[in-house]
Amino acid sequence: MDLTSDDILGKEAVDPEGEILGVVMKLHLDREKNMILGITVDQGMWKPDLFIGIDFIEKFGVDAVFLNKIPISKYKGFRVYTFDGISVGRVSEVNLNEEKIQSFSISISDEDSRSPFKRKQLIVSKNEISEIGYSIILKKSFRFPNAEK
Repeated sequence: MDLTSDDILGKEAVDPEGEILGVVMKLHLDREKNMILGITVDQGMWKPDLFIGIDFIEKFGVDAVFLNKIPISKYKGFRVYTFDGISVGRVSEVNLNEEKIQSFSISISDEDSRSPFKRKQLIVSKNEISEIGYSIILKKSFRFPNAEK
């Protein structure tokens, strides 16, 4: 079956966990090789657009574009909170090992002054995370290294 840009644009992009990342708004093509390089997804008004390379796309379905892995750029900028709801900072980097998330680098900014953590950068292992949704919540057992009491 032939596929046109009309069959892709405007469709929802769905990650392997079933979460809708947004709506496909652009199709990126390599003119010399006549192939698709990827798509750009509009994640909504308050989030930046997300480029997803063709290697992340499992299939172009009738009603959605299905991804075979979660693009790590999805997590950049996520707010990070303690289990008690104290803002820690934002995800600045996602650290991988064999294409699996191992940890997150968290940037601590001045606006996060309520945080008991006084450094500017924090590495948090995926094992220390309670929940990932629109933000990241650390486990209740998480302890800040060198935290002041």
